Amino acid sequence: MFGIFKNNKSNNDITKHLITEPEILTLFTEDELAFLVHHNIDPEDVFDARGMTGKKFKVAAKTLGAEFVFTSPCQKAGHRLKTRSSGSCIQCNPAVIAYQMRNAVKAEGIVYIAHSKILSRVKVGCCWPNLNKRIQNLQSHAYGGARDWELAFDVKVNAMGLVEGKVHKRLATYAAEGKSYRGGQTASELFDCPVGTAIEAVKAEA
Repeated sequence: MFGIFKNNKSNNDITKHLITEPEILTLFTEDELAFLVHHNIDPEDVFDARGMTGKKFKVAAKTLGAEFVFTSPCQKAGHRLKTRSSGSCIQCNPAVIAYQMRNAVKAEGIVYIAHSKILSRVKVGCCWPNLNKRIQNLQSHAYGGARDWELAFDVKVNAMGLVEGKVHKRLATYAAEGKSYRGGQTASELFDCPVGTAIEAVKAEA
């Protein structure tokens, strides 16, 4: 944990800054939503930093695993979507998205396997720190065209994005695409293989 957010009460306080499904359409403009979808950023993974100082939201957003924040408008064009680490406007300069995500790839986190009985497929992904929320998102967004996603396996690793990428390579022969979800995003982390096969691949790389 970090600084002023080291106790449970503080963590409960900052979770109110997580953006929920009902808030998305009222909080973001159509342009902002389209931008997030285009760059494959889940709106629910954006931290609501309105009313917080830069120093405070950097710590709070990092604690909750959010790489991007929704905050006061930038001076250049009035955009409200920025990186967590530097506060750079991602709409004025989309190149900073890749930089932010490269740092996230090397971060400590969870690599997980979710399974859908309806699709008979698994999803291998990574997140930090709220794994339950990620599974709930798969269900509510009907990821790949199904809402019956259940957690099958998870493990904490030092570089979640790197491990996830290596697992995807191991399972490349099983790769499958699912139906688009929310705004046209393609479900691209699906694999048509037994859960046990996916678990073995994660264990081999973790």
